[in-house]
Amino acid sequence: MTELLNKLENLVTGHATQSNVPWHNWAGNQTCTPAKTFYPRSVDELKKIVKQAADEGRGIRCVSEGHSWSSITNTNGYLVNVTQLNKVVVKSDKLGWLVTAGSGATFSQVDETLKTHNPPLTLVSATVLDNVRVGGVVATGSHGAMTKSGTIPEQVVSMTIVAADGQEHEFSDELNPVEMSAARVNLGK
Repeated sequence: MTELLNKLENLVTGHATQSNVPWHNWAGNQTCTPAKTFYPRSVDELKKIVKQAADEGRGIRCVSEGHSWSSITNTNGYLVNVTQLNKVVVKSDKLGWLVTAGSGATFSQVDETLKTHNPPLTLVSATVLDNVRVGGVVATGSHGAMTKSGTIPEQVVSMTIVAADGQEHEFSDELNPVEMSAARVNLGK
């Protein structure tokens, strides 16, 4: 019956949803049963999910590959799997070459986009595992493989976050360095 309800909800909402389906991390040492698990395919879908959670008074946790050993993603509220929010774009501006990556982009996707760019580019410091996702690495303050380049979040010059109001909010050192510092590593509550 749960499977049938999930399929019906997927048709109505336009994005994949599961209700009361257990989730576990890759190591199997963390497990939770969220009220709903969402698989948004676009930022617009994500905005609707975030707004719905706020309207219902539910918390949200984001996941992708589940590489964390800790209980940071465990929830009985909403779990949002960001793996489909994986667009990677390279552009040039006053700061030089910039990469815009969705929270669900893997570091192998980022690396491949940079290698095939003209001119070829590279990250200052990448992760050891290439299948970890940008959002998780940044939000948890993870380090890269280099000791002299600082943490990966320190390389982030701006980010856009969907807030409880369902709207996108931009953070950067240029706009507000204190807020950007808080946004760089955001473990939730």
